[in-house]
Amino acid sequence: MGNSHVSFPNRGAVIVSEARLYKLIMRSTKPEAKKFQNWVTGTVLPAIRKDGLYVRGEEKVSAGEMDLEELTLITLTRLQEKMKRLKEEKEAAEALAKFSQGIITEHLEYITMDE
Repeated sequence: MGNSHVSFPNRGAVIVSEARLYKLIMRSTKPEAKKFQNWVTGTVLPAIRKDGLYVRGEEKVSAGEMDLEELTLITLTRLQEKMKRLKEEKEAAEALAKFSQGIITEHLEYITMDE
């Protein structure tokens, strides 16, 4: 998860994790937060419960603002982007593991055990 930088007067910047930011928003009583809370609890969570996922913009189909074919195309594009990102993350993790294993192996050669 990412981090968000939040500035407070006379206190400087505070780094907040994405999870903590959502928790703060869900506890807030500000009107802006209420709109987000209503969207999450009224649209996103019910979609996840019913379908196992939420597709950003799916409520526009129900409202007649977007047709199903357009939503399908957008969803497939996002899925392809996600698959590409996951593949890149996997490759980076594998490269890091290989590099780390090389370092460990190299340093183990210099370790001797006393009996």
